[in-house]
Amino acid sequence: MTGQPTTQPAELPPLIEAGYQLIPLHNFAYEDEHKGKRRKRGKSPAHGNWTKRVYRSADQIIHMEAGDNVGVRLTRADLVLDVDPRHFPDGEHLYSPESPFVELVLWTGIDPDLYPTVKTGSGGLHIYMKKPEDVSVRDSLNDEYPGVEFKSFGRQVVAPGSIHPDTKELYTWSSDPEDLWLGVPLAPEELLDLARRPKGAAPTGGGEHDQEELAQMLDALEPEDFRDHDQWRELMMACHHATAGDGRQEFIDWCTRDPEYSDHGTIIGIRWDSLHADNDGARVTYRTLHMLLRKAGPDGEAAIPRTPAADDFDDDLDEEDVQTPSKPEGFEPPIVVWKIEDGAIGKAVDAAVGALASSGERVFVRGEMLVTPTTAESAGLYDPEADPEMTIVRPPEAIVLPRVRPGHLEEIMNRVVRWRTVKPKTAAELRAEGEGAKPNKVVKCLPPVPVMRALQDRPKLEGVRRLGAVSSTPLVTPSGRIVEGEGYHPELQLLVDYGGRSFRPVPESPTEDDVRAALAACMAPMDGYRFADGASRTVALSGVLTALSRPLLPSAPIHGVSAERAGSGKTKLAQVWSVPPSGTTAAVMAPPERSEEFTKRIETALLEGDRSLLIDNCTRELGGVTLDALMTSPSMKCRILGQSEQPEVPTNIFVSATGNHFQLRGDTVRRGVVATILSDEEPWNQRFDFDPVNKALQTREEMVWGALVIMRAYHVAGRPGAGSHGSFEAWDRTCGSAAWWALGSKAGDRATDTIAGQVEGDPERDDRLAVAEAWAEVFGDRPATLRDAVAMTEDPDAEADDREAAERLLGLLRSASGVRTNDTRTMGHALRRVAGTRVEDGGVFRQVGKGMHGKRYAVVA
Repeated sequence: MTGQPTTQPAELPPLIEAGYQLIPLHNFAYEDEHKGKRRKRGKSPAHGNWTKRVYRSADQIIHMEAGDNVGVRLTRADLVLDVDPRHFPDGEHLYSPESPFVELVLWTGIDPDLYPTVKTGSGGLHIYMKKPEDVSVRDSLNDEYPGVEFKSFGRQVVAPGSIHPDTKELYTWSSDPEDLWLGVPLAPEELLDLARRPKGAAPTGGGEHDQEELAQMLDALEPEDFRDHDQWRELMMACHHATAGDGRQEFIDWCTRDPEYSDHGTIIGIRWDSLHADNDGARVTYRTLHMLLRKAGPDGEAAIPRTPAADDFDDDLDEEDVQTPSKPEGFEPPIVVWKIEDGAIGKAVDAAVGALASSGERVFVRGEMLVTPTTAESAGLYDPEADPEMTIVRPPEAIVLPRVRPGHLEEIMNRVVRWRTVKPKTAAELRAEGEGAKPNKVVKCLPPVPVMRALQDRPKLEGVRRLGAVSSTPLVTPSGRIVEGEGYHPELQLLVDYGGRSFRPVPESPTEDDVRAALAACMAPMDGYRFADGASRTVALSGVLTALSRPLLPSAPIHGVSAERAGSGKTKLAQVWSVPPSGTTAAVMAPPERSEEFTKRIETALLEGDRSLLIDNCTRELGGVTLDALMTSPSMKCRILGQSEQPEVPTNIFVSATGNHFQLRGDTVRRGVVATILSDEEPWNQRFDFDPVNKALQTREEMVWGALVIMRAYHVAGRPGAGSHGSFEAWDRTCGSAAWWALGSKAGDRATDTIAGQVEGDPERDDRLAVAEAWAEVFGDRPATLRDAVAMTEDPDAEADDREAAERLLGLLRSASGVRTNDTRTMGHALRRVAGTRVEDGGVFRQVGKGMHGKRYAVVA
């Protein structure tokens, strides 16, 4: 005996991560009843007006955990090939040689293996593709390929993890869902040519009613009363016009209440789709639907919603009478009339930007992207089963700054602008108005797709607030000013939102007692650690100050934690640093084996606006050009996965890292400070009186106050002994030296004093030293170029020892550059990194000039 089928919420995260909008459907066993007739509704949306209703995709995991089905709402860029063998000709199955699906594959050249695919509960397929947004497709090809539908904007498909109401079988991925990360491929042009809606075949409806209103009106009519084909078709055309083609599912649901047509849903859908091409001649409009409802009696008339959208406006409105009003004192969404004419897109975008700028919406320009602050869970960036070895793992409540997706942008712009369009009046309307009637009318419309696309792609949105970071606490600026009070601070491009918490005021001139109390508050969660030296203890305090101040710092070093053995509490120490600024722990990732993957994850963290990032359990030396740029550059260009676009975003993210015998390498050595902690022989048996992270969470407000007092007091004291470390001057005089000062200002105890140990352990140091000494052996203190070394190996008159020494030098450079030949351009990059290396006799390898054949180097005193 088989058990009750259960939904599988674990199938949903790949869709959420890829940006698909999930919506709630009914439970697979749900049936509704209308006047004694029951229907299975397990594949139907749970709400009316579901095409426009606002949903959070992450909430649908909870919906499915309760046993309910979930759907995927499609955008204009989506195309799902829905293959249902139940509607194939008799005797044909999915892969039989003459099945409609196989014929479609052969005719268009589709390779189904290239596309993410779901096996449906009825034995069919949902093949996920992308298409250009401006390409409109048919819903089906009628009898040419029975059982095959093209689903796009305005439609939904049942998501994997759901259960089919008839077969009780699961919808499951038949391909690797991780392929969604790579970007869903475009549908082949041959398929688009086949499915493309003919020119002039736009939906004919005026859109006077939404789906919910249509369902309400149809409830007042009996489907059995419309078995006459002509009456039924007239009603269908009226419903189509009333909803601008969006009421497809509601009309099918109503028709199939009639027992005689309960299994005719597919045929009815095909008939509905055929109306898209009906653009000529007299049209049946929403007014016919209203007339039929009035004929049905008082209940029918009562079901007609309030005056439809088209009647809310003066049909005689001249084009010159419609203008975007100037901004009133209290924001009022302006009216923008969308017309197809030269310059219309630019004018509409300008009006939309002005409305967005004055609307108070929490939408900002960050770098070159429109973003909105939200939590990782709300943004679909939280996965309770995520593995840090494979991706970035975030706490659900972490604040992120994801890019505003096209669907969300439409939703926002539908709130801040009252969109209108000009439509020609029908012949019936003109006759009713009589002589002198104007040919056009102004009606409501949704935000136009070309305008939304141009709005999202416009590089600078003048007037829209720019955002560098979000802070959940008060801050101290690098100049020592205290930033308190929630709201947007334009001079800092900073949004402060305490999230309902309150923080203790910071005194303008803290006393010595204030500083001692502040130091105790900051160090309390770390009291159980034994630090190797005073410099490591300073790094620990600096981590608290830096994580808090990072939104306002142009650059800051990576903060590392090193220990001799596993189980010493490295990760907990690093996570303590991230608690005060956000009230939660950092996003976590493991260092990937490949540098390309490491770069992708770093860029993902920057694009999503993570506040803190922990690179945990580093088993190899950590470094590279991506990390170097992240530490020292105020911004970076980051590539969006699956796209060629590379927006530039701020790098104000606090980065920490941990590892046993943690070691930085190469140029990253000078870009990091490292706290070394001591532990017992068996640290896993070590006992703490409390959990450091929990302690930090419990005392977060005290830690925030303490960190701010230390930085403010250091500024008021005149910044005694402030350092000027390399690329981190602002950090050193705000956080690094402030931590050293608060802990006693002892020589050798600066956070930057830990760099010397990292330099000593740098595995690339020996390589650089070998190159510098080989150069000194070949050229002594004589300036020379890399080409001079190559020429020496090829000079038959040179001494054999000199040729051998030059060949050893070039061999070291080839090895460092990863080349097999004397590629002087590539080897020159490796040689530049050697500059500044001190050789054993005290000389330093430096660039001393530039000649016709490249840069000159020499070992100088």
